Amino acid sequence: MRYAFKIFVFVLFLASLINAQDLSREQKLKKIEELNNQIKTLEKDVILPSAKDSEQAQKQGLNVFRIMPREIYDGVLTIRGGAAYYSFTNRTYASRILTDGFFSC
Repeated sequence: MRYAFKIFVFVLFLASLINAQDLSREQKLKKIEELNNQIKTLEKDVILPSAKDSEQAQKQGLNVFRIMPREIYDGVLTIRGGAAYYSFTNRTYASRILTDGFFSC
């Protein structure tokens, strides 16, 4: 019986150590923000056109951008629509949903 009590106290001690290592809410939010920044940086790299395409477009005085297939990247990329919509006037991938459910740039 005495042995079981010592084990119980030891388990409680370990449980308190595990709980003491939990991150605070502020630390978790900061971690989420850091990870989101990393994701946005990686997304920019994914949607950038190749160096060859950029160079060729620059020689011709054009702008170049990459449109991603929505069926594959919507929900994978944080950009709404998975970078499948591009606004030529704003030069961004941002899109908006019209009242009838269709996307617009």
